Amino acid sequence: MAKKKNKTKASAPEQNNAENSPSENVKIPDEHQVFLNVTKAYEEAKQKRENYKKKGPLFVALSGIAFLALMFTLDSKIEFLILWVLTILFTVYLMVRAEYHYHKFQIMLGIIDEQKDDGEDEEQ
Repeated sequence: MAKKKNKTKASAPEQNNAENSPSENVKIPDEHQVFLNVTKAYEEAKQKRENYKKKGPLFVALSGIAFLALMFTLDSKIEFLILWVLTILFTVYLMVRAEYHYHKFQIMLGIIDEQKDDGEDEEQ
C-alpha cells in the first residue's frame, strides 16, 4: 500500500505541471492593447470608406464610358455588356462592404449606439 501512495503523490505534481504549461505559453492581450488595435482597424476602415466614396462613383462612370465605347465599336456587344454589369456590381459590393466595416467599428467603439440607430430606421 505504501507504494501506491507514492505513485499517486508523484503523479499529482506532474499533472499540475502539464495543465499549467499551456496557459503559461498563451499571451493574453490587455484591454488597452485591444482598444488600440480596434482603433487602428477603425481608422483603416474609415480611410477605405472615404477612398471608395470618392473614387467608386467615378470608376463606375468611367468604366461605363469605356465599355459603351467598346460595345459600339466591336462586334461582341453582349460580352462587354456583361463585363460592364459585373464591374458595376463588384464596385458596389466593395463600397457596401467598406460601409459595413466602418459601421461595425463605430458600434464596437461606442461612437454610435446600435439601439438608437435601429430606432431611427423604424420611425421613418
